[in-house]
Amino acid sequence: MGATRGLWADECQTSCCKRIVDKNTILFLPCNEGKAMVIVRCIDRLRFDAPADANRVMLVIPDCIQHKTKILQRHCAGKLHVAQLGKLEKSWSKEKWDECMESNHILVGTPDIFYHALTNAFLSLKSFCFLVFDDCDRAVRGDAMAGICHDVLHPFCSETSASIRIAGFTTKPSKESLGRGELEMHACMQQLQRLFRASLYIPDASDEYHGNCSEDDAFTQVDVAPEGEEHGKCVKFLHAWVLGLVRKCTERLGTVASIKDIPRILCQLPKVFEQLGRDAFLFAITKGARAQLQGKISTLRQHTQDCPERRQEAEALERTLPALQELLLEAVPTLELYAQEQSLDWFSIPKYSAKAEKLMEIVTEDLTERKRCLVLVKDGAISGPLAHILSEWLTAPTGYICGNMTKEQRNDTLSRFRSGDLAVLVSTNVANLPECKLVVHFDEYRTPQAHPQTAARGRSPGLKVYCFKNDPQLALTAERRMTALAKRPETELREEDLEFEAESRAKRPRLGPGLLEVEGDSGLINVHNCRELVNRYCAEVLADSFVVDDMFCRDESGILNVRYPTPRGWETVSRQDVDSYWAGDSEEVFDPSRKRYTTREKDELRFLFLVALRLRQTDCLDNHNQPTTEATQLARAKCPAAPGRTEAAAKRISSVSTGPPKSRLCDWAQKTYRQSCDKTLEWEYKSMPGGGFCAFLHIKPLQLRFEGEACSSKKQAGHDVALRALQHPQVSGQCLSGQPEVLVHKDVMEVDG
Repeated sequence: MGATRGLWADECQTSCCKRIVDKNTILFLPCNEGKAMVIVRCIDRLRFDAPADANRVMLVIPDCIQHKTKILQRHCAGKLHVAQLGKLEKSWSKEKWDECMESNHILVGTPDIFYHALTNAFLSLKSFCFLVFDDCDRAVRGDAMAGICHDVLHPFCSETSASIRIAGFTTKPSKESLGRGELEMHACMQQLQRLFRASLYIPDASDEYHGNCSEDDAFTQVDVAPEGEEHGKCVKFLHAWVLGLVRKCTERLGTVASIKDIPRILCQLPKVFEQLGRDAFLFAITKGARAQLQGKISTLRQHTQDCPERRQEAEALERTLPALQELLLEAVPTLELYAQEQSLDWFSIPKYSAKAEKLMEIVTEDLTERKRCLVLVKDGAISGPLAHILSEWLTAPTGYICGNMTKEQRNDTLSRFRSGDLAVLVSTNVANLPECKLVVHFDEYRTPQAHPQTAARGRSPGLKVYCFKNDPQLALTAERRMTALAKRPETELREEDLEFEAESRAKRPRLGPGLLEVEGDSGLINVHNCRELVNRYCAEVLADSFVVDDMFCRDESGILNVRYPTPRGWETVSRQDVDSYWAGDSEEVFDPSRKRYTTREKDELRFLFLVALRLRQTDCLDNHNQPTTEATQLARAKCPAAPGRTEAAAKRISSVSTGPPKSRLCDWAQKTYRQSCDKTLEWEYKSMPGGGFCAFLHIKPLQLRFEGEACSSKKQAGHDVALRALQHPQVSGQCLSGQPEVLVHKDVMEVDG
C-alpha cells in the first residue's frame, strides 16, 4: 500500500503542478496527498519564469499559518525568505510593508491581513507572480478572501496586462454543504470558478489506491453519558460567582481591569468546569488564568516596536498581574461558602466531568504501548487545565499548546512531544506529527472537514481518531459527494465562458456612487470596507474607548444622521446628505452574489461610506486610509463625549425587554455587536426520537453554547433555548448594565487558538 500511495502521490503532484503552471486552477486534492508539495513545486517553477520585479508569492491561508510557513521554508528551492503575517501586522506603516516586500520572497497570511494590505495600497499585485488561496471554498460565504477577488484581483486583471497565476485548493465540505442538494453545490462550484477566474481540476486516483485506503475504519464516534442535574446547577452557580469576581476585579484594580483580556479570561472559567469538572476549574483559577495573561503579555511585547499602544497595554497587564493573581487565590476559599448559599456542596461535586472521564478512559486504553496522543480542543482556556488533569490521571508527562503562547514556547513543546518526552499533547493548533498514533477531537468543530484532515495530521500507519461531537462519517460522505460532483463535465466552466465573463466585467464602469479609488498609490473605499475604516479611524483618533452606537442618531423611522470626529470638531452626515449623494442609485452596489446585507445594514453602510468619503476628502484619512497626524493630534480635544449618552443607551436597551425570547435575543445581539444576528447567533434544531424538537444555540462572540428542552415545535424550541441564553449572566448582565458595545482598536484583541 505504501508504494502505491507514494507512486500515486508523486504522479498526482506532478499533474497538479503542470496544470497550475499552465492556467488558473481550483484544485480538488485529497487532504493527505501532498498539497504543500504541489504549492512548493509551483512556486519554484513560477518564480523561475517571472521577472525580478514581479516574482513574489502570496499565500492566503485562513489557519495553520505557522505550520505551513515552516513547510515552505524547508522545501522551497534556494534560500527563500518567508514572512508570516497576522492581525498584529495591521498596524504596519507603508514603510514597514515595503521593508517586508524587500526582504521576503513569499508572504503567508490570513485573508483579513491581505485584504487590509491590498485595499489600503500597502501592497500591489504588480509585485506578485503567484497567488495561492487555501480552503478557497470559504470565499463562497463572502469573507475577506472573496473581497480580495472582487475589490483587488478582478480590477487588476481587467486593467493591466501583467501575468499572475492563481491557484485555489479545496476538497473540504463546509458545514452548510452537508445539507445542500446537488443543484446548490453545483452552483457554489461554478461561483468559485467565476470568483477566482479558474477552472476545476480533480486528479484521478487508481482503483488500487482507493481500495487500499481505510479512512472509514480509522474514525470512532464517542458517546458520553449526560451530566447529572447537579452539574447543571453548578454551571449556573459558577456563572454568577464569576460575575461577582469580575466586579471585584474592577473595584480593586480600577480601569486596568477593563482591558479586554481580563474579563474575557475570567468569563471562560465556567466553561472549564462545564467541560472538565472541578479539578480543572480550580487549576484554571489558580494557575491557568495567569498563564493566559502571561502569554498575552509576551505576544504584545513581540510587536512593541511597530505599535507603542501594545507596549503600554503589555506594561499595564504586567503591573496588574500580581494583584490579579492575589485576588484569584483569595477568591478560591469563598467558593464553598457561596455554594452553600445556593444549597450546593462544593466538595461533593465530582472531580471530573463525564466527558473528561471518557477521554481519560480512551487515552488510558490506547496508551498501553509506547505511543503518543494528540488531543484537539477549540479554546485555549481549556487546553492548560485539560493537560493538567490528564497528567495527574495518567501520571505521564503531558503538554499543551495554544494561541496565546509565544513561538518559542510552542516550538519547545512540539519538540518535546516529537522526541517522546511528552506522551500526550493538548492542542488548539494543527501540527505535523508523524509519530502520533492516537488523535482525539474533544470539541465540536463547526467545520466538519476537520475530521478527514486529521488523517493528514497524524500520517502514521494504524492511526486511530476519536470524535466526541461530530459524526466523522457525515463529513467523509460529503467530501466524496463534492468530489464526484466536481468531476462531472457540466460542473466545470469552459475557458471561453470565463474569458467572456472577465471581458463583460471589464466593460462595466468601475467608479460609481459606492466606490472611491484615486489614481496612483491610494487605498480603496467602498461600501464593503467603509465600516471598518470609519470604526478604526474613530477608535484611533479618540484614543480611548469608542462607543459605536454614539455615531448614529435614530428614531422610529431609522437613521437621522451619523456624527464623526474631526480636527475641527464633531461633524455629521444627515439623511438629506445621504439621499442627495445616492439619489436612489444604491441597490446595485450591494451585489447579493458577494454578500447578502439586511435592509438595516444597507442603510448604515450608505451613511458610513459617505463618512469615509468625507474623511478622505478633508485629509482626515491619508491615501492609505490611515488617520493623518493632524486628526490624531487634534480630534480628541475637539470632540468631547456626546451629551445624553446614558439616556440614549437606556433607550436602546429598553427596546430589547419586550417580545418573544428569540426576538429579544436577536435584537440584543444586533444592538450589542452592530452586526446581523445571523453572524453572531448560530441556531441548530434536532428532531427528538419520541417526537418534537430540541434547539441548540451558539453565541459566537461570547463562545457560549446552550441546549434547550424538548418542545412540540421548532418555534417553541427556539424560544426555549433563547430564554435560557437571556438568563445567562454574560447576556443578562450586558442587557441590564445598559452598556453598548465598546469598540476597541482592531489590533488589540485576544490571542486564542
